Order: sequence, then C-alpha cells, then structure tokens
Amino acid sequence: MKKFVQKIAFVTATSVLGIGTVAALPVSPITAKAATETEQVMAQVNDALKTTLPVTLPHKIPVTSGKHLTAKTTVSKHYYKVVFYETSHKVPVNAKKLTTVSKKVVARIQMERYTTKAEALSHVNYLNYSKYGGQKVALTHGITGYQDAGAGQLYTSWNEGRWALATHTYTNQNARGVTLAKDTVHYLETHLLPAPNQYGAIQLDAVGKNHALRLQKGTAVMTIDKVTTAKGLLTIATSVR
Repeated sequence: MKKFVQKIAFVTATSVLGIGTVAALPVSPITAKAATETEQVMAQVNDALKTTLPVTLPHKIPVTSGKHLTAKTTVSKHYYKVVFYETSHKVPVNAKKLTTVSKKVVARIQMERYTTKAEALSHVNYLNYSKYGGQKVALTHGITGYQDAGAGQLYTSWNEGRWALATHTYTNQNARGVTLAKDTVHYLETHLLPAPNQYGAIQLDAVGKNHALRLQKGTAVMTIDKVTTAKGLLTIATSVR
C-alpha cells in the first residue's frame, strides 16, 4: 500500500463532506429544464472539441439551484480540457464573457493520450487492493475494504470490477472514511460507473474536497476533478457513457 499512498496527493481541509452530507447541499435535481440546458452545453462542448482523442462527456453536472451551466474548452494534439462553471446568467460555451463574468468551477474533465497502454495505466493509479492486504473492513453488499495508515493519514480501499476506489481521512477520524466508503458502495449498487478500457480509479476525500477519477481508454486517460463533493463526483462519473 505504500506505493498507493505515495501516488495519491490529497489536499485535505477542515470541512467534512461525505456522501451523506452532500444530499443536504442546495443542489438542484436534474429537472427537465436543467437536463435540457445540460444537453445544450454538452452539445456546444462536443462541437468545440476538434480532436482525434475519444470525447467522453457526462450527462449530468450538478449545479446550485438557480444557477446556469457553461464551460471553457482547451484542445491540443494529445490533450483536451473542459472546465465547467456555474454562473448567475446563461453564458455560451467559450464565450469571451467568461473571462469577466462571476463564475464558480463545478468540475473539470481532461483527456490525455500517452504512447502506450502501459504508460496510460501508470497514470490511472489502479491497484488490486486484496493483494496488498491491510486491515479488513466490511463495506456492505459483500464487499471487503482494506485500510492502510501512515503519518496520520488513513485510506480505506476496495475494488469493484475494473475499478479501484479509495477514501481518505485522518487516523483520528476513522469513522468518516469508512462511512464514505460504505455510502459509495451503496450508491454504486444502483448507479453504474462507465466501463474502462482497461482500468479506472476513484479517490474520495472524507475530510476535504479533493475528489478525483481517472479512467483509462486505451492509450488515453480521462480525469475528472475539481468537484467539491464526493456525491457530485459520483453523480458525474455515473452519467459518463
């Protein structure tokens, strides 16, 4: 597990945002109106991404009630980036107005191509945690997690199919990491993650806001981050197809 701990750089904070608390945040459900706006934004983003890389976009980006979704794209030969924002008024994707309008980042999606599949996989941080051992913990639905601690940090990790998942907390707040892991397992019983080619990894922070997903697509790797809640990241991730 030392390899895993070294690879994942969680930026911790004092606020606690687990899946259970995220539901209480003022995030609007995906109503017909919101879904229509999201579809419009994704269509604009798709048109802007003139690339040979696989374009993989979510169908859901949670935004605060009363706010609007927009985005800015960046494209190069082996890389593209989409930063999603919420704004008080509708702003078209990549509009010049985005440089001056008040906005908040709600998610970032990046896709980068590497030379080989092996190199791409090395950037996913996928591990089969059962091979690394650690303190076992039952995570419901028959899934076993493995805990690893060091320097005051505690990780609860497990595998589901081709996915490696982990929650981070402090050693003196063990229950937060386990609760977030259990809530995640329960959520994924009814919400499907996209199928990676070949592996994917998710890190969720129970004592901060540094949540990230990495999904391999052949020689390319997609990253989703800059999402402030664990539930938000999972909502986006399970809407990617």
